[in-house]
Amino acid sequence: MDEPLSYSGIISIETIDNSGEHAAQFGLLVAKSVHYPECQQLVVWLPQDGRSGYGAYCVRDKATGLALVDGEIDEILNGSTQLLFDTLPWPDGNYVLEIEHCNQCTHRLHLRKQPASSETSSSVVTALEPAPSHEGHWKTYFDGFGKPIPNEDEVIRQKVHAQLAKAFRVIIEDTSPRLQIEGTVRAGNVIYMEGKDQFKFWFEMGGGDCKLFIDIPPSDEWEVRTQTP
Repeated sequence: MDEPLSYSGIISIETIDNSGEHAAQFGLLVAKSVHYPECQQLVVWLPQDGRSGYGAYCVRDKATGLALVDGEIDEILNGSTQLLFDTLPWPDGNYVLEIEHCNQCTHRLHLRKQPASSETSSSVVTALEPAPSHEGHWKTYFDGFGKPIPNEDEVIRQKVHAQLAKAFRVIIEDTSPRLQIEGTVRAGNVIYMEGKDQFKFWFEMGGGDCKLFIDIPPSDEWEVRTQTP
């Protein structure tokens, strides 16, 4: 059996926008591309729950107009908002990812697959995402009519905290250091929280010698990326 073709060029995320009659009512996609030897992925987060009106998606070659990858969002949805794409089989070129919503909006992610070079042998992370918010630990998602979707995970966690505090007569302080994981077993974010400080580090399960990849800023970049000494 022939081995599938692979192209080790790095993915560059160019721009993200929305189109359609109700485009202004929707948030933008959040995207991150990760590349290390013999494995690379495009990680995309929807601005709201993937089961609230999303339909088809398509990765299209801009030069030919042909679909490289397509299908239904619910077929590739991880959790409530995350999408994962294996970009290693994608040839060099310019592409656009289009995601349709029933409320007359299409999310668009414009990207470029670079030609392979000697620089692609090391781990690379590129991203296009909004600045992190420290206003709260829970993200609010909205349905197609702009109404907030109840966060069942938050409700359950609050009930468990109350039960533990009552059982052990311990007050669970919001200022105590703690870790929170969001996403799936394969990829997501590790969030360290202490008081008002909150640091989010992206992670992904690796392959070969790389068992787990966590994007922690090096010491010379820590203050710039975390805004914390």
